[in-house]
Amino acid sequence: MYMTKSLRKNRKFIFWLRIVSFSVIIIIVILGAGIAFISKNPEQSALFADNVLRPLIGDKAVIGLEGFVFNIQDNINRLYKHKPTANNYISDVKTLPAVVSVITPPPNITPYIDLGNPLSGEGKWKGIEGTDLFTTFIRTDSERPYSVVNLVYVPIKKLSIGVVAGTKYPGGPTFTPGPGMVPADIQQNAKLIAAFNGGFKEKDGHFGMYADKTIYAPLKKGFATLFIYKDGHIELPSYDGSPLPDGVIAARQNGFFLVEDGKTSKMTSLGIDWWAGTATGGYVTWRSGIGVTENGDLIYAVGPSLTPTALADALRLATSKNAMELDINDFWVRFTLFTWDSKNKTYTWSPLTKGLADGGKEFLHGYEKDFFYIYKK
Repeated sequence: MYMTKSLRKNRKFIFWLRIVSFSVIIIIVILGAGIAFISKNPEQSALFADNVLRPLIGDKAVIGLEGFVFNIQDNINRLYKHKPTANNYISDVKTLPAVVSVITPPPNITPYIDLGNPLSGEGKWKGIEGTDLFTTFIRTDSERPYSVVNLVYVPIKKLSIGVVAGTKYPGGPTFTPGPGMVPADIQQNAKLIAAFNGGFKEKDGHFGMYADKTIYAPLKKGFATLFIYKDGHIELPSYDGSPLPDGVIAARQNGFFLVEDGKTSKMTSLGIDWWAGTATGGYVTWRSGIGVTENGDLIYAVGPSLTPTALADALRLATSKNAMELDINDFWVRFTLFTWDSKNKTYTWSPLTKGLADGGKEFLHGYEKDFFYIYKK
């Protein structure tokens, strides 16, 4: 007995429906496993993306893939996360009330979201024990109240800042490897206080870097550029393409301004579809940035689940006159505090907050990416 034409169609439909359903389930399982792996293994994920995926499928494809994964993670976080606790991303370094120090930090920051129910200590500057640094935290994204931006105030008149190129990056067409470590004299004289991440690789935006009397990557006109001068002061202007000002010993660019003349830049919300754009596609991920205040002091900012605008608002609220983004993603952002052990003639160290990668060993002995370091004058 022959099957009717409609029955054959129904069986064919059911067959393909099963194939599609099975394929969808496999894709969901793979994506779930991938997201879980990325969350638990940021180092391996970052290295796999940079060293395997990018050469294999290209930069744009990896950008799109990262954006897809970040978007899923963000949607999950927004469903299940609420307010942060001391165990997720709020700095737990030992602090002292600001009044104990002779250095005056910026004014305390009025909580930006959830004003009627702020977190304990939110927006209040406290001295980091054993240093001349101050820290606080602030939330700036009402859609993600669990997202905390940790801030560090660096009084440049009291402390000094330097920058070194990594052993591989920023890289560039005329690749020159850098030392990748805090200078030996700073280490040996027990001057080192902290170190934090630099910017993007040269190929991810073609931004320039100058240090150690070496042009590691040519500076480009029109981008925010941190200048470090021989006398210790710093500036963060837009580079105009002219020869470096007299007295500049280092310069690092990393895209457009996050904050310009005390206002959050419109560039933060444009959603530029490239890593090196300030918005980096609007991804919600770990981000870091630096600002320079009207008085010429430095502000460092870092936190998880941040949009470019959330990062910019935090730097602006911390009194940055101008600010720019630094590196992004959980394995590449890092701020490490160092303590000199006079008995053993060595350093101990710890990240500013639990969620940050531990960069202490690499900063001291060799790191592939460029970074900044803070030390006693």
